[in-house]
Amino acid sequence: MPEIPPNNGFYRGKKVLVTGGGGFVGFHVARALVSEGAEVVCSTSRGGRTGGKIRADELYEEIRVAALGESVRFETLDITDGPAARAMLLEIRPDALVHLAAMSHVGKSFESEALTKLVNVDGTRNLLEAAAECGMSGPFLFTSSAEVYDFRGANEKPLDENSKLSPRNPYGASKLEAERVALEFREKRGIDVIVVRPFNHVGPYQTPNFVVSEFAWKIAGIERGVRDLLDHGYLGAKRDFAHVSDVVRAYLALISSPRNHCVYNVATGEAHEIEEVLETLKSLAKVKIETRTDEGKFRPSETPVLVGSSARLASETGWTAETKFEDVLADTLEFYRALPDELLR
Repeated sequence: MPEIPPNNGFYRGKKVLVTGGGGFVGFHVARALVSEGAEVVCSTSRGGRTGGKIRADELYEEIRVAALGESVRFETLDITDGPAARAMLLEIRPDALVHLAAMSHVGKSFESEALTKLVNVDGTRNLLEAAAECGMSGPFLFTSSAEVYDFRGANEKPLDENSKLSPRNPYGASKLEAERVALEFREKRGIDVIVVRPFNHVGPYQTPNFVVSEFAWKIAGIERGVRDLLDHGYLGAKRDFAHVSDVVRAYLALISSPRNHCVYNVATGEAHEIEEVLETLKSLAKVKIETRTDEGKFRPSETPVLVGSSARLASETGWTAETKFEDVLADTLEFYRALPDELLR
């Protein structure tokens, strides 16, 4: 897995709160911050009202928490509980906050629209209000999503931060509303808000309910002999896939660098068809992989092309996506190959 280079000692001795710290990206952010000498506090819902978790999510969170060990402090927080959020920030008084906690599955947002809005919008507002009340002066990095963009008639020209905004699913709509809340706090309350719009990002420790991780997980199970075939949904969509370590480098660089803007895409600028993902992973497999189309996996509103430009991020921080597409997939597959049989079924 790619190493995340230091940010010139910026984080050494600083206290950083990472919401959703038991999640996929939260794990990688926390580990990177620890390596740079930060004191890291991770909040997690741990099956609380905001999590809406299934057992697989809980098991993978346990794996991440165990991997971090005692290097970080974990605290339980339901971000939809405003008083609890205020109490936590008043107690911790972080120098920076990385807000990752969210209902983050596009497909499931159609089934849980109200909960998605409650967590992603109201939860973000609660944290911003808490940051304002405790007098937090450091950066507040809010992770939005590329799903806020309008993809109707999209082609492979990378979207930039000025592209039209018009989400096509409840998840994207909740993130856009939360962006507006965050930017209002920046303007009216003086919170140093940074909004990031990451495109697809994958890698080790991801729960296998996203397309790349699901494919890799199923292939690892077939190799182990605990699965028979790989069923999949629509393969014609094109996506911009970054390695999670590259995304984390972008987040940490933005927090530690002077900025001329407050909204930034995080993307590779390259589009890859889902069928290419599947075929590349199959080529990496140790056995022949049988596949089957499952129309039940098709989304109600499938975005045909989703690729972004990170020119603004690059010009202000020097960031580039360093991990090659094939290595992103190989690194993800290797993680699942190391799991026990019971997590591959």
